[in-house]
Amino acid sequence: MDLSELPQEQRDFIYAKTQEEQSKDVELFTCIPHNVHVGYENLTSDEVLRKLLPEEIREIPSSFEQVGHIAHLNLRDEVLPYKSLIGQVIIDVCFYSVLTSVEKPISENSREQTA
Repeated sequence: MDLSELPQEQRDFIYAKTQEEQSKDVELFTCIPHNVHVGYENLTSDEVLRKLLPEEIREIPSSFEQVGHIAHLNLRDEVLPYKSLIGQVIIDVCFYSVLTSVEKPISENSREQTA
């Protein structure tokens, strides 16, 4: 078993325990391989959109305001062709609280107003 990636304190503990148990001829640690499948449901909206949207899109739209079950997204012109995809990802990732997504386009020339 390769322990090189563990912090030194944890490695020292394991080595000490292993030395104690070797005298008892008992195996203290066993490495069991596992396959872990990470699916769509385990990813954040940002992770999903980074995989689905073209690489030339610099700013991934993953933040939104929520009122009730409605997610309101402010989308830039460059992502408008993908608005349905973005909305569906937000709904899928936030399935417990978002049922509808709506967008308000933001052009590159307009300034966002904050209150």
